[in-house]
Amino acid sequence: MSLLANFLAAASRASAEPIVNADDDDPLQQEAASLDAEILAKVEQLVNLQLRKEHIQNRLKRKRQESESSSNSSGSSSRGPTPHPHPRPTADIRVNPFLQPAAQNVPPVDGGAGPVQVPQKQTAEFLTADMIAKIRAAIPNQAGLPSPPATPATKRYGRASSIYTGPKGRWYVVFKGRQIGVFDEWAIAEQYVYDLKNADYRSYATEQSARYVFEDATEKGMTYVIS
Repeated sequence: MSLLANFLAAASRASAEPIVNADDDDPLQQEAASLDAEILAKVEQLVNLQLRKEHIQNRLKRKRQESESSSNSSGSSSRGPTPHPHPRPTADIRVNPFLQPAAQNVPPVDGGAGPVQVPQKQTAEFLTADMIAKIRAAIPNQAGLPSPPATPATKRYGRASSIYTGPKGRWYVVFKGRQIGVFDEWAIAEQYVYDLKNADYRSYATEQSARYVFEDATEKGMTYVIS
């Protein structure tokens, strides 16, 4: 704007200076007057352009300010209310009474009759050689493994040909359907293996391995434990 002001001042001074010793018919004076008129027209055009530019800049500035104010207002409305700060804990806060140690000699709360606890047997009783006679006399044959029939030891049933004929370990688990028996002597176990139809067995090198099999069958209701 300062350049335009300087230009206007120079143009006004040039148009105000009189031409000395020149008459109206002098061609130079006429040319100078024509140049003055042209300069004034250019100056007026420049002034109009400058005013138009300032008007556009002002409109752009107002539009930018309105856009910023609208974005600020929409952002503040979308946010929730500012939460109140919680007071900082002080040193004199009391301990929660529920976290303190319980007092001694407090009578138990009577919660009514609870569920009946059924005692569980800690260890399973294996069918060892000295228990075979007691088992046969105490329970019917259908409650456990049935007694082998009085037939020659050479008689075989079912899958006898595929059963191993000699012991593989000290403990033997004999299966017949859903019935199971555990023996610590092959001389007793082989009676049930060979002389019972569809009977099978598995041998284990340790008592613990056989115990796992027997306890698993007990949980599934496949055994009858004698107390």
